[in-house]
Amino acid sequence: MDYKTKSAYIENEITPILMPQGFRYETWEADGDGNGWQYVRGSQKIDIYDKFTYVDMRFMVDYPIRRVVSAKNLSTKELHLYDSRWTFGYDYKTQDDFEGIVVGFKDIICNYGIRKLEELCKSVTDETPIRNMEYFKQLERHRERAVRDFLTTGKRNNPRLELAGLELKISRLSDNLFCDAVDALIDIAAVYGDWIIRNFGGEWKNNNGILEIIHVGERKATIVPTDDIFQAWSKNAPIAYDDICGKYGNRG
Repeated sequence: MDYKTKSAYIENEITPILMPQGFRYETWEADGDGNGWQYVRGSQKIDIYDKFTYVDMRFMVDYPIRRVVSAKNLSTKELHLYDSRWTFGYDYKTQDDFEGIVVGFKDIICNYGIRKLEELCKSVTDETPIRNMEYFKQLERHRERAVRDFLTTGKRNNPRLELAGLELKISRLSDNLFCDAVDALIDIAAVYGDWIIRNFGGEWKNNNGILEIIHVGERKATIVPTDDIFQAWSKNAPIAYDDICGKYGNRG
């Protein structure tokens, strides 16, 4: 299936949806790096890109902060594109495969994509309330289950690897809005709190509705696990093992 045939099919399926909503259509052919089709409306972009063995789509905004959401993060079990086996994109071998994926992209754009672009244009800080009593209640309700689920991975005997596993989970949520990521982040905060206690000492305490850990490390510090996890997510910053050792003192 050559570039012109792919372009014609995308124009036929996708352009009639987006052009009436003010999107400008662009396309390019790069022999070595693949092909691309982009729809642009101000700071909003929808990219479809083809790497010859797979094709993928992403939604982006450049203002007020650059944020990207992949098609996979919007593909639900109701759509035929939902398949956890796809790793880098949506694999295809034949023209029928390619066209079927593009039809799936059309469904994602219509049902989720346009709304997601509007959400991505909102200020991230407006979407990340650090202290919310409902989050602490959720943390308390689900803490034991979240810890049990995480520890089944068998990483408990190596503190650095266990923390690296949490960092990976946070990074995989980096292109989601806070409202879409918060449930998973609260579970991560539960596991992080348990990790702190096992490695530095301390105990959970409900302080007027705020779920915190007291008597952490040799400095007997107090931490709020959701604060650390939410901030790591919003700043896309690592939770470094050495930094934690320096902050809270020797392991308990």
